[in-house]
Amino acid sequence: MGMESKIKKMDEKILYDEIYLTEPKDKVKFLDREIPNYRIYYKGRSLGTIKEILFKVDEKIKLKEMRENKDFYINIIAHLMAQYIIRKIKNRDENYANYLKERRDLFVEYIYTKILKGPKEKYKYLGKVWSDNEIKGAFLDYMGNKIFSF
Repeated sequence: MGMESKIKKMDEKILYDEIYLTEPKDKVKFLDREIPNYRIYYKGRSLGTIKEILFKVDEKIKLKEMRENKDFYINIIAHLMAQYIIRKIKNRDENYANYLKERRDLFVEYIYTKILKGPKEKYKYLGKVWSDNEIKGAFLDYMGNKIFSF
């Protein structure tokens, strides 16, 4: 049993603080590339796979214009994934969920760069986004004056 736990630890890597990723057995298609389908863990309990979480958070994006703008889309998906993970953790550990909320900007950036493999120069922190109106507001803010071309 001791050997199994050592092997398991070697297959894990830290996403952020106490949140771990396990080495994936497969990949998931995201935009125009494939990314590892990590399983995310907090305190030994699964929060889901990247594929499962992507499917859940993608449902929150209602406007096709948001999906068509790849720079915004990858940013908003990172934000939504962070919020999804925080909500899942809140059911188990409210203090840690509050800790993540206080450091949301760093947590989102880690998801953007470590999981979604977004280009660092195109990352933008959009704040707390979860509701439809917050997502639309973030899109308007992100697009700025370009929004009038739609």
